[in-house]
Amino acid sequence: MYIFRANAVYPLPESVEKNSVELDEQCLRVLVTSVLSVTNLFFREMLKKKQGPILTVSSVVVCAPPAARQVMYGPLKTFMNRFSQALNMNYNSFGIKTTALCPGYVNPSFI
Repeated sequence: MYIFRANAVYPLPESVEKNSVELDEQCLRVLVTSVLSVTNLFFREMLKKKQGPILTVSSVVVCAPPAARQVMYGPLKTFMNRFSQALNMNYNSFGIKTTALCPGYVNPSFI
């Protein structure tokens, strides 16, 4: 059983002071809650079987300085990396190996 978690680029349409709370929450659901939900869906079975690789597709944006406009994107991708690292640190010895893949920019004007 494999978990492959991927998140698409999710730009918010405006700067932080112009976005609604609903748009911010929608962004959180796509970039964070979905990762937690998919992990939760399969994790107990993986733990019971003592095996299971997890691959999270994140972004190199986690290594970049904070963005001037898309202020939520970098921190949320950083969450994905840290969550993957923490899972790997805590469950690698149980056969669950977690990796965060950080591809380069697809559209540099996004950030």
